[in-house]
Amino acid sequence: MTAWPDVPLALSQGNFDGLISTHESLNSAKLWESGIRYGFESREYFGQYVPMVSETFWKKLTPAQQKLVVDTWAANIGAYRAKAAEAQTKARNVLIAHGITIVTPTPEQIAEIQKLMVPTYDSMAKVLHLTPELLSEARAILAAGH
Repeated sequence: MTAWPDVPLALSQGNFDGLISTHESLNSAKLWESGIRYGFESREYFGQYVPMVSETFWKKLTPAQQKLVVDTWAANIGAYRAKAAEAQTKARNVLIAHGITIVTPTPEQIAEIQKLMVPTYDSMAKVLHLTPELLSEARAILAAGH
């Protein structure tokens, strides 16, 4: 693991050769200056933006204020996600403009890779300490083509 502020230097010094991140994160850190030349859009990441507050703070809010926080979030999450997607698209274009080649696999290529990975699911689940229920749910989602 490398702390995010140390990533550009670590990349430029050859401490590691790649990373998993988002277009926007690579753009904000200008990682083309640190040697990133290629990107592979695996579509394995979905940012889960949720409001986070301490329990101490939450308990200081009245029930009406807590409801306001929850309702405001629920009313705006669609717009937040749309803006996040727009930012990723803009950042992707910046990366390309700075010479980063981005490869996006076709749905057929992804399906082929998934077939190759199926035999490893049980061993990966063990290493990751996933419950059998979660593994079963993941398999069902993949089987449904999502």
